[in-house]
Amino acid sequence: GESMKACLNWFQYQLKKTAKRKCTLIFNCSHERKPVPLMQLLHKCQIFDSVYFCTPDFERPSKEEKPCAKTLLKEAGYIIDDEGGGSILTWQETLAKVWSFLDRDMEHRCTLASNIKVADALNCLKRHDKNHTGIDILVVGSL
Repeated sequence: GESMKACLNWFQYQLKKTAKRKCTLIFNCSHERKPVPLMQLLHKCQIFDSVYFCTPDFERPSKEEKPCAKTLLKEAGYIIDDEGGGSILTWQETLAKVWSFLDRDMEHRCTLASNIKVADALNCLKRHDKNHTGIDILVVGSL
């Protein structure tokens, strides 16, 4: 939590030095961590136009089951009526679902993408920067 706050403060300070550009978050968090508090902190600043929930290049084995979005949100104190369909989601899709829940009452909602490698996300962002104005990107997470 504290290191994420420090990282976010640094990033926001760097944003003040540049002209207003698109701002993107690239995020991953292992399922053994509690991602909701980290995501709440990142979401609360309302600076991101898009969020990519990227797959890691390597994962350590774990006996711990990956929780669903409903479980994660309930553990964080949210009241959840329904999680929606019963399809099995990847961990990155679960993280995107949590972010969507955090975004539910916001006027400005982020564009979300999941199940993509960091290198592919960066290439995608480069292709979308047609005017070469640049994009501010924060790559962060918790192992």
